[in-house]
Amino acid sequence: MRSGTLLPIGFQDILASEFMPLHQKHERGNVTHKKVKERHLPRRISPAFDRFEAMIMDDEYASRSRDYPRNTTCSFVGLRKPYVASRVSEDQQEQKCRLRFETPEECKEGIKYYGGPGDIKELKCDVSKAIEICRIKRLNNTGNFDVFCDSRHCKGEDLHLGLLGSQTGVVDNWTVISDAKRLGQYLHEHISSSKFGASFALLKCEKSLVFQVLTLPKILERSTMSQPHKNINFNIIVEDSVSRRHFFRTLSQTASTMRNIIYKKSIPATVLEFEKVQSYDTTTKKNLQRLFSGTKYLRPNERDIIGIEDFFSLLKEFGYSTLFQEDNCWYDNWGTLLDLSYRTGHVKDQKERDKIWKEFVDLLEKTKRSDSVDDFGVTFLTCSVYAYLHTSNVFNAWDFPNICFAGEHFSSFLLNYAKEYMMFNDNAAKPFLAYTHVITSHERSGRRIVNDDITLSKLLRQAAHMHNTVTILISDHGAKSTKFSSHTTQGRHEVFRPLLFMIIPHVVCDKLGPEVMNALVANQKRLIGIQDLGEALRAYLKPNTPELRGLFLPISLNRTCDQLDLDSDVLCLCDKMDKSISSKSQVLKWAAEFALGVLNNMIQDQFIAGLKSKRSGEIKSNLYGYGACQRYTGHKIGLARHQVAGQQEILAFTLFVQPFDRKTKEVFDVKVSFPVNQDKAISLDKFTRASSFNEYEQCADKNVNPKICTCRRSLKKTFKWRKRFIKNAASQHSFSLAPTGLVLDHPCLTIISRNIQNSLPSGRKQNAISTYEAFNACSYVTYNLTINIKKFKRSRVSRKLPDTVTLFPRTMTFLITVKNAWRYGVFVPSFSFVKRTLSGRN
Repeated sequence: MRSGTLLPIGFQDILASEFMPLHQKHERGNVTHKKVKERHLPRRISPAFDRFEAMIMDDEYASRSRDYPRNTTCSFVGLRKPYVASRVSEDQQEQKCRLRFETPEECKEGIKYYGGPGDIKELKCDVSKAIEICRIKRLNNTGNFDVFCDSRHCKGEDLHLGLLGSQTGVVDNWTVISDAKRLGQYLHEHISSSKFGASFALLKCEKSLVFQVLTLPKILERSTMSQPHKNINFNIIVEDSVSRRHFFRTLSQTASTMRNIIYKKSIPATVLEFEKVQSYDTTTKKNLQRLFSGTKYLRPNERDIIGIEDFFSLLKEFGYSTLFQEDNCWYDNWGTLLDLSYRTGHVKDQKERDKIWKEFVDLLEKTKRSDSVDDFGVTFLTCSVYAYLHTSNVFNAWDFPNICFAGEHFSSFLLNYAKEYMMFNDNAAKPFLAYTHVITSHERSGRRIVNDDITLSKLLRQAAHMHNTVTILISDHGAKSTKFSSHTTQGRHEVFRPLLFMIIPHVVCDKLGPEVMNALVANQKRLIGIQDLGEALRAYLKPNTPELRGLFLPISLNRTCDQLDLDSDVLCLCDKMDKSISSKSQVLKWAAEFALGVLNNMIQDQFIAGLKSKRSGEIKSNLYGYGACQRYTGHKIGLARHQVAGQQEILAFTLFVQPFDRKTKEVFDVKVSFPVNQDKAISLDKFTRASSFNEYEQCADKNVNPKICTCRRSLKKTFKWRKRFIKNAASQHSFSLAPTGLVLDHPCLTIISRNIQNSLPSGRKQNAISTYEAFNACSYVTYNLTINIKKFKRSRVSRKLPDTVTLFPRTMTFLITVKNAWRYGVFVPSFSFVKRTLSGRN
């Protein structure tokens, strides 16, 4: 059990029997699969259409002569039967954005990590735990219901009802239930009185600890013949961190269901698949900002909002009912979509948790987020389920290869809730917009998403039979913390290629009208982002004068990634639209040295700030400038892109680093900028961890952000690296470069430098790039080191000089990195210092 994790009353003595043992987890590393006999076939692509009628005619007739390709290295990605690549529509020929296709070598990398489509299998939950103690029967599609119970499941034990505590935010309100009639009364009272927990309840057999989740989707007032349903409902399902290609790798039943919807005449619906969906950023927050608010930046003084409040308030203004649900726990360090504030440290006790709950509720009420959402689904069951698993988040798939509760994957409760809400309210008098966000794939194995396949498939199959509802399946971005995404070219590209599908019943197609449907059909092959979806919804939902914007209008054939306002470290899905530069570029190597140095200084500075806070700001002798979080050396640089924006040059690249005492290669996406006019300064604009960091949360130093930390989880080995580092610091290679040392103050202070040299035509050598670090080997002194310029000609320096830095005991501090212009560039620094001996020296 993780330290500080709270178990709600009624869960405290539970052993998570559904918590899968190690030998049953998804296989790590390579997937064992049958060798595929490769056939070199012409590339096949999905058909393109400019009109809805043409697509439907092809689905019903022309497609009969085509089939899906089999036994190819690069498996086909698409729902509709493809054409041979030579048959490209005129529309496609005119587009500026053409998809970047994977090479056979890249496809083989994907097979190495995941196998072929369908090779990864679901990890089942213990179905013996899925017991129906009680059953709810709705009365004529109204909010009224009867409850029927079978007491035999509890084998004579008392049956307990668990409800969400209004003052605690977890299921800790347990009551013994004597009969089904009394249970029904309790549930009716709870539905009418609870804001956040009205949609679910738990049942528990007292001693055997068998659980059942009762879900109670809110049923809206029904429409009548004299009051027909005029507006369209929207049911949005978000599968966090799933790329389009990974969808086809892992969710084979869901893909098969959508293909059946397209081609089976007995199913009264169609599916639209959007092939060129571009992610705006690597984070959920930044991508959802674009969906909900339609803008890249929100008001800076607001507390981590992504636009949910404004979006759902608009829906309420337009007469829509709203459902919002997610499977993040509100008291977890990483927060929820409703409140993305990051908290350091785990919740220590119930008192602290209750305090956080009060602040959380106050925030929702103050910002009117609670007023704009009518139904939170099973959102607030999440913390209690995760507490059952002895955690507050499930981002680590090695610990949580499946997330089981009451015999089912927890995500299935959210997806089934969305399905039932849709079914009950498809023909309600008021339209609805439902938003369900599940984080099954927000983890680092890339395999857990398959556990959603069956439930998601059933939801979409039901969606095809609705009369007033469009179901939209999207993701925010692809998986970004898997080994595949961190260490392969194809994996890095998949991070920025999310998915978007629409299931539209034929009767809803008629209601949307030919202009919208023709636009949607054409946009399947055009460059889009989920901001286009958000703009379409916000404009279309106006009750009296709906407008057509975003995805509901044809997207320009000339659209490029530059027009999407992407973050600069994003890879564009269009072929040859990134301004790539060689990894051998000297300006890139200079920027990489700068980024590495800043990263190491951040770790060191945050750790020392923590020491100061413990010691009332005083630093005494015999300390280390590092804790558990290790220092990095440079390994390599990849996926570099360059652009000029106004007076600034911008470099975005992937930085691979090696921690001092671990064999892992950690990966960061970096963006730096510097003036075009050869000014001296360079700035680090963005630093994103691309490799997984969740495993380091438990061993990271208290004041060091785990997003930059690599440490050993074993308490015996956590700090052993420091002594060896101090002994070997002056001889450590970085980016395969050997260091040289200049002793300034024996035996403590040494300036360490690394140089990349040019060979000039005269036979001379020139320092092309020089990086300087200061090593204070002693435990009892600090230095104020001043860096100045002794000689300077046609050079770029990473910081403005002169400048003074403080060197704490037993630290290695990055100072500057310099790039000299070819042949004539030269830079020579000078160093001076003021030394201070610390108190408490042994």
